[in-house]
Amino acid sequence: MSTARTGRMTSGIAAVVAAAAVLILLSVFMPSFSYASSTCSIQIDGVTIPSDADPIVEDGTTLVPIGVISGYLGGTSDWNSQTETATVKNGDVTIVMTIGSTTATVNGEKKTLTLAPRITTVNEQGGGRTMVPLRFIAEAFGYDVDWDAATRTALINTTGASEEPTEEPSDDPQESLMTIASTQILSGQTYNGESGYTLVQITSTHSLASGGYSGTKLSGPYRYYIDFASATLGSSALEKKTLDVDNSYVSAVRTGITDGKVRVVCDLKADVTPSISYSSDGKTMILAFPETYQGTNSGTGSTGGGTAINGYNPYADGQLVVCIDPGHGLTTGGKRSPDGSLREYEFNRDVAYRLKALLEARGVTCIMTVAQDDQTDPSLATRVAIANNAGNVDLFVSIHANAFGDGWNSANGWEVYTYQSGGIAEMAAKAVEQATIDSGAGLKNRGCKTANFYVIKNTTMPAILIEHGFYTNLEECEKLKSDSFRDILAQADANGIMNFFSLFQ
Repeated sequence: MSTARTGRMTSGIAAVVAAAAVLILLSVFMPSFSYASSTCSIQIDGVTIPSDADPIVEDGTTLVPIGVISGYLGGTSDWNSQTETATVKNGDVTIVMTIGSTTATVNGEKKTLTLAPRITTVNEQGGGRTMVPLRFIAEAFGYDVDWDAATRTALINTTGASEEPTEEPSDDPQESLMTIASTQILSGQTYNGESGYTLVQITSTHSLASGGYSGTKLSGPYRYYIDFASATLGSSALEKKTLDVDNSYVSAVRTGITDGKVRVVCDLKADVTPSISYSSDGKTMILAFPETYQGTNSGTGSTGGGTAINGYNPYADGQLVVCIDPGHGLTTGGKRSPDGSLREYEFNRDVAYRLKALLEARGVTCIMTVAQDDQTDPSLATRVAIANNAGNVDLFVSIHANAFGDGWNSANGWEVYTYQSGGIAEMAAKAVEQATIDSGAGLKNRGCKTANFYVIKNTTMPAILIEHGFYTNLEECEKLKSDSFRDILAQADANGIMNFFSLFQ
């Protein structure tokens, strides 16, 4: 499944600019345009998005390749080659844009674009990308856009969109200095509707919600810190805050000045990554750490035995149930290797059913979102409903292969996604990550990431999405077609899932 693909995003990392644009394969005979412009980069929720066609800034407007960034959103799209029109959808919002036209529609209402969509050439063979105004698409889907003039970076925030649109990007580096005014630790809190979180709140005199602040993890001892450039430290934030809660990962929060930046440090008991969100005014950054530290945070399940962590115990009902979701179908547009020798749905279906057999051999009940002989592509909502309506699913696993661009390239490796970091789902993702490393599959580990992909965002049980390699990489495509390699991947997935469940025994 493509990193520019329908149904996956967007809390790493995850995610998330143009909530619904997907990879549009354009004819090599289409004209390309040359304009006076300069390049920039894109960050979505603090994560830099790679692209084979650089985003550009022209006359104060940032243009982005919609085919590259769309995989971080949960929408669908359609391309009409006769009219050169792209239709992108996300939820109840539909955007229609036409190459060369500054008139677009949002839910049928005409809108004027600052610049018309265009096609740029990205390789010597004439392959093209559709470039669209970033702010128009992002704001149409309810996301905030800001601009870091110092690094020439477009910053998109999908987790704390403000009610008012932001200003157009400015290259003026002169901004008033913000102050990190206070820090606070709150244990036993509810976060995104789930109880059992420690919240670290960082309050500033300026809005932090535009993003651009990425956390760093260190070990020996474990710490998680965020640096704030062009900032000062208020007197109320100088005091070190401590926490003595057995099941919390956080033991203290402290502040200081490092390399001219304000640094807020969370002292931790073990390796964990928080979810990040913001207050409604954007001036408070919230780091949410799940209270699942296993030093003393365990309890016995009431029915089938096992150990509960943050209220989750897959053994409590006496059986282990996994819902396996083979991504896509024969009817899905695109989703194939550049030479057409591998269709993603076929790989996904095959590996998913190999995984099913391996898990069932270990006593796990498996529910499939698509029958093995069904080549259609059930909607994302249907897939989620199958899992949610079963009532006793302990883990949702979506099986995919990856892609980048529309031709052979060097993008490579495998990765595992969850909707948010730090929770039960991330424990499952890390278990699969380690099992795949141990399997000897030999692919680059791209790590555990977060995204707001529909199937892992809307399931009611812990959910992960596994990208098993790139079918747009010639070497990896050949491996993905191999029966023996598929066996290795399915076995790694099965081992990881069982290792995850063993944490609760």
